[in-house]
Formats: sequence, structure tokens, C-alpha cells
Amino acid sequence: SVGGNAFSFLMEYEKLSFVEAVNSLAEQIGMEIPQHSKHQEIYYKASSNLYGLLEEVAQFYAKELRHNTLAINYLKQRGLSGEIAKKFNLGYAPAAWDTLLKTFNDTENLFAAGLLVKKSEGQGYYDRFRDRILFPIRDRRGRVIGFGGRVLTQQEPKYLNSPETTLFHKGKELYGLYETFQANRQLERIIV
Repeated sequence: SVGGNAFSFLMEYEKLSFVEAVNSLAEQIGMEIPQHSKHQEIYYKASSNLYGLLEEVAQFYAKELRHNTLAINYLKQRGLSGEIAKKFNLGYAPAAWDTLLKTFNDTENLFAAGLLVKKSEGQGYYDRFRDRILFPIRDRRGRVIGFGGRVLTQQEPKYLNSPETTLFHKGKELYGLYETFQANRQLERIIV
């Protein structure tokens, strides 16, 4: 059983740091935490926009998966059921180079979220993930912070992750950790 105050409860139950627990409670009751600098305020606003965009993109990719027989069959061949795909919100990135650009029309934030790559020749951007099964990577609070992608054909690289962004730091994240804690909140230890 978890005892103490609301902060210690969230820290234990949701596996949050103290600062994350304070921010979570403030967000739930509509209270704004004073920011110490204009820079931090801009960072938190930009981060908030990126979390929302990444969640929308994850939902878009999940919808695309439901309509792609080749991707569905690929998952089935590897023993992944529709139930698992739904639980982990797996998705599919279409093969086109400009799907996200056309769908979301938000180049600046798509690039900041690591979903677009700047062309090396000329101007413009293209989608980072194309013709791939996508696995949304979530933080401890369940927010999408990036993606891991597995190619369906023989092209390289076989696996592709989101690049380092303001939200995603590959060395600090563990895929499926949020889902694991959701399935069993009593876990005290995980061995990787």
C-alpha cells in the first residue's frame, strides 16, 4: 500500500519524479506552475505542442495500419495479434515521402518532433518513417515522445528510431515501460 501525501502517492503509483508529480497535480487541477524564465516558458509551451502532435501522429499511423493488409499480415506472421497492436498502438507509415507534410501541414513542429528530415540537396523536408511498422515510444506518463520503426521490405536500415529531440532521449527511455506499469502497478523492480 502507498501512504503519505498526494506527491508521494503519484511518485510511487505512477513512477514519477517529484517535479513530474508536482506538474501532474497542477495540470489536473488547472493550476499554472510559475516559470522562472521566459526561456523555460517557451520550452514548456513548445513541448506541450509536440506532445499533442506526436499523439495525433500516433493515432494517424494506427489508423493507417488498420487499412494496410501487407502490414497486418507481417505482424500476424510474427505472432502479434490485433489485440497487441491495439494495446501498444502500433501503426504503419505509408511509403510516400510527404504523407505527414500533407496530412498535418506543420513543418516546424514535425521537424522538431523528429518526424521530418531536411533534404540535403535543395530546400524542403521529407518523412523520416516510410513503409514501416511503427511502435510509439511513450514516457513514464504515457505521452508519445518518439517512434521506433521496422521496415517491411529488404531496404536498410531495418530498424529506425526517432532522433534525439527535446522530448526523446534514446538512452533514457525503455520501450514498453509505461505499458508494463499500466498492466501491473505493483511492480517494484524490473530486470532488463
